[in-house]
This record gives sequence, structure tokens and C-alpha cells, in this order.
Amino acid sequence: LYTAALPVIPVAYAADFPQRVRTAALFGDARYKLTDRLSLIGGFRYDHETNRYTAETVATFTGTLPSPTAFGAPGTPLFLAVSAVNQGVLGLVGNANSARASNARSFDAFLPKAGLNMAWTRDVSTAFTVQRAYRSGGSSQNPARALLVAYDPEYSWNYEGSLRSRWLDGKLTLNANVFYIDWKNQQTNAFFGLNEFDYNTVNAGKSHLYGFEVEAQGQISRAVDAYVSVGHVRTKFDDFTLPNGSTSAVDLAGSEFPYAAHWTIAGGVNTRVGPVVGNLNANYRGPVFSDVGVTQVQGRLSGRTVVNARLGWEMDHVTIFAFARNLLNEDYKQYDFASSSRAILGDPQTFGGGVEVHF
Repeated sequence: LYTAALPVIPVAYAADFPQRVRTAALFGDARYKLTDRLSLIGGFRYDHETNRYTAETVATFTGTLPSPTAFGAPGTPLFLAVSAVNQGVLGLVGNANSARASNARSFDAFLPKAGLNMAWTRDVSTAFTVQRAYRSGGSSQNPARALLVAYDPEYSWNYEGSLRSRWLDGKLTLNANVFYIDWKNQQTNAFFGLNEFDYNTVNAGKSHLYGFEVEAQGQISRAVDAYVSVGHVRTKFDDFTLPNGSTSAVDLAGSEFPYAAHWTIAGGVNTRVGPVVGNLNANYRGPVFSDVGVTQVQGRLSGRTVVNARLGWEMDHVTIFAFARNLLNEDYKQYDFASSSRAILGDPQTFGGGVEVHF
């Protein structure tokens, strides 16, 4: 009965979240030759950051509360129940108000790097590096409670092997990377139960990802060159420990990262014949999960392939061109928010042209 009279809670919400960040860093890289072909790689970055996050929110109920007398005479159970719910609604809106508050944080991180590089020939080299990385902490505003909540930095150790090579007298370039990343103290959102706006950033997770990338570029003729790249990645949340008081029902442990396609492929061809220049390219993204947790298979988005093209006429200082985006009119979702029945669709088929002036 009450939700029929007030299906939504209309609120005018104004917020101001100015943030000031200052960073200073000291970094260096060095390479020491152990032999003519084998080199030791070393480096570091010392990072210092101070940030001040300020928040002020004003929430005002802009609707009309249901009249308790419409549900029963004063003193009756329904009258009292509706009165109590009205006070609860006003309390929720009131909780979203906050006076201006600031939270200043300071972070220091030492991020070392070490590795080996082997130059097998003048055109072929391989390397292996280990490097620590981090994302600084900060503060976030819980919209429902109007609380300013601090969270800590997250850290990762990155292990990467690489191949750099040139073939066929430099006409073909072939590069590859293989990587493993161990992520700890991961920053994520946690919900605390009042309503859908009762959330803030916390440090809750541990995860890892691994994969490889291969890219090639070749000069087919004086007028034509081509390029292609292939990427593969697997991701997994290893642990997900929420703070006390959180009512988030989703346990990310064991699930994959959202929007992390197992396979991505891209390629294209460039051509130049006199003043005429052209490009035809395509990119493929494999299926992805739009959600997290054990039920993420229900939010699976199918893979998509998008083809683009451009044809131009170049003069000394002017280029006239025509283009096509999503040439084959692929219909796909870029993002999907199943919990709120919203989605972001991919770019539609588009044709156009333009003029570029350069000096």
C-alpha cells in the first residue's frame, strides 16, 4: 500500500567533492653489462603522495509523503505504521546530508625493479623483469550515510618476459610479452545495507592475472604494410574479505574480473599510392562477464568484431578523407548493468568525412 502511494523517494541531491593531490617521485634506471650480450636491469621509483578529499552533500526530500489518515484513523495500527515509515523516509534523506568535511592522507611507496636482458643477435633480444607497482589510497564518500571513509593503497608484483625481434632485413617486426601479476589489498566497493547508495571503497581483495601478447608488423611492399596483434588473459579473484558491517552478498572469490576478455585480436592494412592513403582495420573482443561473483555467468556478453576503414587524399598541407566506423554494422553491448536494467551499446555504423589542415 505504501509503495503504491510513494513508489520512489524523490530527492534533490547536491554534492561537492573537491580533491587536491600532490605527488613527488624519485626514480632511476640502470643497465649493467655482465657479458657482451647479457645485461642486468635495475631500477626503482620512490613515490610520495599527499591527498586531501573534501565532501559536502545536501539532500532534500522533494515529494509529498503519504498521509497517514488515508490509511486509517489516528491511533490505529496502519496510521502508526505509515507515520513510522514516513519518519524513516525522512531519516534516510537526512542521513545523506553532511557538513563540509575533509580527510588528508599521505602515502610513501618504494617500487623496485630488477631483471635480465639477453641480446641473442643484433635483431633478437629477450628479457625478464620483476617490478612492484601500487595505486595510492585515499578517501571516498558514502552517499547514503554522508560519511568520509579512508582506504589504503593496493600493491602488485608484476612478472614479465618479453621478446623483441626484427626479421627479413627489418621488414618484419615481431614482439611478444608474457606476464603474471599478483595483486593484494585490492580496492573495491562494499555495500552496507541501508539502500543502493550505501557503499564506499574498501580494501577487500587479492587476485592474480596472467597472459600473453603477440604483435607483428610487416612491410609487404613499398605501398602496403600490415599489422596484427593477439592477446590472451586469464583473471581470478583469489580472496575477498569485506569489513565488518558490510552486507554485500557477492563473494568475488573464484570469479573472474568483469570485462576481461580471454581473447583480443586486432589487425589492419595501410596503403599509400601517390597521394592516396587508406586503412582497413578490424578488432575482436571475446566474450566477457559484465558482473562479478559466482553468478557472473548470467551476465555474459558475447564477443564482437568491429571493422573500420578510412580513405584519404593527401596534399602538401591538406588531407581530405572519408571514413566508416563499424562498417559491417555489428550490433553489440559494450557494457551491461543487469542490476539496474541499463546498458551501453557499441558505436553504430557511421559514415563521414573531413578535412585536416597541417603545417
